[in-house]
Amino acid sequence: MAPFDYNKTHHLIDFFVHYSKVPAPMCSMDESVLDSLPDEETTARIALRLDQTTWLVKLLNPHAEGFHYYITPTPEATSYTPPGHATHSFKTLDVS
Repeated sequence: MAPFDYNKTHHLIDFFVHYSKVPAPMCSMDESVLDSLPDEETTARIALRLDQTTWLVKLLNPHAEGFHYYITPTPEATSYTPPGHATHSFKTLDVS
């Protein structure tokens, strides 16, 4: 596709208008990350020793017998990732 001047055409606006109407799975949104319930958050904060300012999410993990749910703090981005696989560990609570 040829470059275009976004100040003189509406191609970019058209894209965002149509993109905003697309279902979440088509927008690459991860539907396995959910909002946790208040009682789950309370239990997780106590078990993981987290304060009230830490934002928690519920992760859905498919399993042979169905699904497992985990409550975990949201990941923190770092400005530098050393060479390697950049794997990070984090505390989590198994809801079951």
